[in-house]
Amino acid sequence: MPTIPSLQVQEALAGATEVAMETFQAMATIRSFAHEAGAAERYHQRLRHVYRLEGKDAVTYAATLWASGFSALGLKLGLLCYGGQLVATGTITTGDLVTFLIYQIQFTEAVEVLLCYYPNMTKAVGSSEKIFEFLDQEEQVAPAGTLVPDVLQGHLQLEDVWFSYPEHQEPALVFGHGDLLSKAAAGGKVLKYLDQEPTGDAGGTRAPATLRGHVAFQRVSFAYPTRPDHLVLQDVSFELRPGEVMALAGLNGSGKSTCAALLERFYEPDAGEVLLDGVALRDYEHQYLHRQVVLVGQEPVLFSGTIRDNIVFGLEGCGEEEVTAAAAAAGALGFISALDRGFDTDVGEKGGQLSAGEKQRIAIARALVRRPTVLILDEATSALDGEGEAALQQWVRSGGTRTVLLITHCPRMLEAADRVVVLERGAVVEMGTPAQLRSRHGPYSRLLQRSPGAGQQETPGMGCGEQGPAPAPGAAPVEQEIFGASRAGRVVLLVTGKVALAARAQRVAVLEGGRLHELESPEELLRPGSRYWQLLQGGGQGGTTGDGDTGKEGEGQ
Repeated sequence: MPTIPSLQVQEALAGATEVAMETFQAMATIRSFAHEAGAAERYHQRLRHVYRLEGKDAVTYAATLWASGFSALGLKLGLLCYGGQLVATGTITTGDLVTFLIYQIQFTEAVEVLLCYYPNMTKAVGSSEKIFEFLDQEEQVAPAGTLVPDVLQGHLQLEDVWFSYPEHQEPALVFGHGDLLSKAAAGGKVLKYLDQEPTGDAGGTRAPATLRGHVAFQRVSFAYPTRPDHLVLQDVSFELRPGEVMALAGLNGSGKSTCAALLERFYEPDAGEVLLDGVALRDYEHQYLHRQVVLVGQEPVLFSGTIRDNIVFGLEGCGEEEVTAAAAAAGALGFISALDRGFDTDVGEKGGQLSAGEKQRIAIARALVRRPTVLILDEATSALDGEGEAALQQWVRSGGTRTVLLITHCPRMLEAADRVVVLERGAVVEMGTPAQLRSRHGPYSRLLQRSPGAGQQETPGMGCGEQGPAPAPGAAPVEQEIFGASRAGRVVLLVTGKVALAARAQRVAVLEGGRLHELESPEELLRPGSRYWQLLQGGGQGGTTGDGDTGKEGEGQ
């Protein structure tokens, strides 16, 4: 069996490896919050822990070698003394003593050779224990049966189902093996990557006490390094005034997210300038810039740790009241308060213990707690239910001096903006207020017509991307496939946090707090007093299912 220090080294090295993997996978998020130094220090701490444990293991190994050496020397001295007495008394001959000593030396050398392999053997045993522990895990879901019918009706039933997620997810199969030099070399590679200088200008020293939040794109052109001949942005010019909510609209691939990346200074423009309060972004100090300009993306990145750790990520001196206020503004306080440990709940690896909507709310709270001067929301409401969307809109509108850049396909969010800039193939084709752009019947109007629910009367509680009973003529092919006549004979189970989509299902299951409250047709659920009716009436601009999950069961016609 491996020694205790050796097992501890295995665990510590696995932890350091997990930190390195998590850091590499979330590099953009770490940079956007100017937390590179914190990420490097976190890995340094894990390596220092490994180093201390390796030192203990080395001391144990050295003590073993010294003990074996002194034992061998003592054995030789004892044999010589005792054998000499036996030779002197004539019990054995001198040749017998010499022969025995030669055998003893050969045996000792063999033992010493085995001791040389002892460290590698203990590490191999420790690693194999991890592997066998992983292989010996019992399946939490029963293995598949043997039933393979020729015809399947698709009739689904859930009968008296109880379920809870494990308190802690099982860690990935990550283990370390090898000697100290190989580990130090691997650690050196990681630190070299973390400490490398950016290819462009690392940033200036400007950090003014106040920032108005005036953003200007001046004839910006840009192509990604992997495709230098393909311009993603072509001569783009627009400005965000202080306190203004401006939306970027356009089809996929039009360059909206690229504008956000340039404003976050992930890249430098190939031509033109991106200015903040009339000063080029490269002149601002790196950490200052990313405290003032904060991005919330469509795919939130969470780190292993608690909800609190993720909200205050990279932010020092953040109090409890600030964390709570940010969670409330992001619409996350409700589900956090319902958890047994509240803000101290472990989110699991990459936030795996939370739903997509919950992760997105925490990511939004992480941005709001910083009180940024410029807030970028890049499809940040894609996984939110109506309640979360309404809470975010209220927060956006509550800050008179906050500049907000919305990147969205959601008609409601577009219409809530002060101004809209429409991009097509990397170029600005339209700019103005939503009312002005609608009156022109140009690209913006066509975008609205292509959005789900275009031209339909809005239902109370309807969230972004929702629509009435019939598919819109311009609806996406996937929606037409789900809700159109082509679904005849097919079972569709739609899980969503947006209530109005239920109007297009044949039956609606309303869940709250993990319990089934109602299961009827949409028409029957519209009676006053039903939970579904309360959600529609109380959801404001976005009705929800309480915990963000509404199941709609559409049975084949």
